[in-house]
Order: sequence, then structure tokens, then C-alpha cells
Amino acid sequence: MQFRNGPLHKGVSPFENVINPANVSLLAESWVASTGAAIPASPAIANGVAYVASFDHNLYAFDATSGILLPGWPRATGGPIGSSPAVANGVVYVGSQDHKIYAFNATTGVPLTGWPVTTGGEIEASPTVVNGVVYIGSEDNKIFWCLAARFRWDSTRREPLNRS
Repeated sequence: MQFRNGPLHKGVSPFENVINPANVSLLAESWVASTGAAIPASPAIANGVAYVASFDHNLYAFDATSGILLPGWPRATGGPIGSSPAVANGVVYVGSQDHKIYAFNATTGVPLTGWPVTTGGEIEASPTVVNGVVYIGSEDNKIFWCLAARFRWDSTRREPLNRS
């Protein structure tokens, strides 16, 4: 899953059809979890896990049913995270205000080899993943696309980016 339920960012989920005016008053809190700072963006939910970004520089993974923090999480970045993560093919992608794009194994939280990717500006945009390609904007006025872990390109240079 990714921001607004897919690469088209329509914000419509086919699974959001059980809440209606007749039953909305029956909603109750299921669980609450805390991070070390504000949570500025929506979580990504995939395979029963809620991936939550925080201004405390960490990406969290909670069991979506119980709210229990999963083993191997949270995972630190070098700066606050102000965007929603995206999950695709067993990988969680998120940008950080430390100018980097991170990729973590969605189950273990282990960083993927070759990541993070360094950009020229803070990352506050949410990544989108389409056909194995990660797209994300940076505050250096560029959009980056990452073709697997070994090949990274930016929209203006059209050449490989340096690894961090």
C-alpha cells in the first residue's frame, strides 16, 4: 500500500465499505501506540502491519490488529520523517528530512543493501511504487526514481546517483 491507496493517489479504498451512518456510532478505539514525537502522516497498512513514520527520526511497524511493536522495529533514519511510507514487494520505502530515501525489509526491518539513496534536499513527499520502481520528490527540485537497489537516477542528471 502507499499514500492515498495506490499510485494514482485517488484515496479510495474498495475495503472502506463497512462504515455507514447506521453503524458509525459503534466505532471504538482498538489500540493506541506511541512514538517519540509527532506522527505527521498517514500510516501504510500492508499484510497486517501498520508502518508509521515519526518526527522522532524513526519508522515503526505495529501489528495492525493488536498495536504491538514488531521485533526489529523501529528503524532509525538520520532526520525527521514527515511523509507516509510505501510498501511493495516486501519492502518499506520512506523519505527523511536528512535528504535520504530508505528501504527496509518489511518483515525484519533490516535495511536493504545499497540504501539509503542520498538526494540534494529534504524528503517530505511520500514515495510511490509502480512496477518495481520507486518515485519520490525531493526539496532539491528533482524527482528521483530508483530502479531496484543498484540503479538510481534523478530527473535532471539522468545518471546514477552516488551511494551514501
